[in-house]
Amino acid sequence: MKSCSDPLLAAVSGAMRGFAAADCGVLAAFSGGPDSTALLSALSELSGVLNLRLHATYVDHGLRSSEEIARERKFCADAAAALGAGFSAVSIDVRGSGKGENIHATARRLRYDALFSEADRLGIEFVATAHNADDQAETVLMRLIRGAGLQGLSGIPARRGHGQYGQIIRPLLAVSRAEIEAYLGRRSLGHVIDSSNLKTDYFRNRLRLEIMPLLESCNPSLKRGLARTAELLADENRFIERMADVAFTRNPPAVKGGSVAWRADVFNSEDRAVRRRLLRRFASMSAGNGYGIEYRHVEDALDAMEAGKSPELPGGLRVRLEHGGYRIFRPEPVSGIPETALDVPGIAMLPDGGKIETFPCDGPEAGQGDVTTEIFVPLSLLQPPLTVRSRKAGDRFQPAGMGGRSKKLQDFLLDSKIPASLRDGIPIVASGGRIVWVAGFRMDERFTAKTGNGPGRTMVKILYQSHGD
Repeated sequence: MKSCSDPLLAAVSGAMRGFAAADCGVLAAFSGGPDSTALLSALSELSGVLNLRLHATYVDHGLRSSEEIARERKFCADAAAALGAGFSAVSIDVRGSGKGENIHATARRLRYDALFSEADRLGIEFVATAHNADDQAETVLMRLIRGAGLQGLSGIPARRGHGQYGQIIRPLLAVSRAEIEAYLGRRSLGHVIDSSNLKTDYFRNRLRLEIMPLLESCNPSLKRGLARTAELLADENRFIERMADVAFTRNPPAVKGGSVAWRADVFNSEDRAVRRRLLRRFASMSAGNGYGIEYRHVEDALDAMEAGKSPELPGGLRVRLEHGGYRIFRPEPVSGIPETALDVPGIAMLPDGGKIETFPCDGPEAGQGDVTTEIFVPLSLLQPPLTVRSRKAGDRFQPAGMGGRSKKLQDFLLDSKIPASLRDGIPIVASGGRIVWVAGFRMDERFTAKTGNGPGRTMVKILYQSHGD
């Protein structure tokens, strides 16, 4: 083993002892790039004194040419053999496996799943990644630009668990990229460059190649300062997490399948900082993971809950206030409503068990009752039979109260915060090809009672009874 007077080797040795990662197996995520090459080499040099069983795994994301992947894979296999490490390569389908996430989130999720599945297959306790101090600074700045809370601004953790698997460790997190390059030079170690890392159409790459150098021209100590900020915020974050642990114990949720319910009064009595953490936990319990749920999603959801509304979270999750508590769940996909004729009087049954019913009546002269459940329309304005259906592409109407202005139905549903998963299940009552009523929400200005002919006119009452009412 080379002397630990080498600064990078000393940093990795100290980190590994701090992780209690001696006398065990370590699987190193190995792309052949400079960072992962330095990590694998350092672990190899330390394997004797730390008694490490070392394995390297290359992950093909399926995003680049087969020729480039083949060259990288061969380099990695040869390098691992030269360093005395076992080697394996796995492939993942990033483009075909998205769950409403962006491509980078999908790649990250699948990559870690693949690495830990490989570690589990080999009976290895730790997965080591080559994140370094520059990565830490870039991550903190990127999250700050996009808008993040305390947890996000704490940066990349040096160690954490991964679901049912073992531990992720990052032995290079305190080592700068310049120190990594110096180590590679001292060891005369070759490496490969991922061509996608040079494309500035990716935000992180643009931040690394263009924005960070500009900011460093103003403050040469920028990266060190960002890393120090991340350390301080991580301490604050751990304190709030402990408070959230206490609150979670005080108000444990009831879990049934993918539905998670908890008491509203106890939840609302907590500080908002704690409620943020609890909502994230409950969302993770319902969805199976927390991927895709960002600071802005949590803030919007808490604002909506305080206003008595039912917000939607990424992944189709819905939060609803019911029976004195909150429930978070993923609604079953709502099927569309086939176009159905509706006579006056008459009934149209809906696929979910609800119904739309019409019958003639006298009055009212003004007002429409509760437009979420019933409306009154002058018979003279209708062209029977009416129809009941789902929304259609290009639908427009004139929402009552908007002064006769026309609006796309799609925009109306979006502005009304109606989850995409529920929009096809909203009954649309139409007459002569024009929307009369978006049942449960708003009617068209052209069909309101004030639009009809004089007193004593015949009206049509249209009643919406949703499933369960």
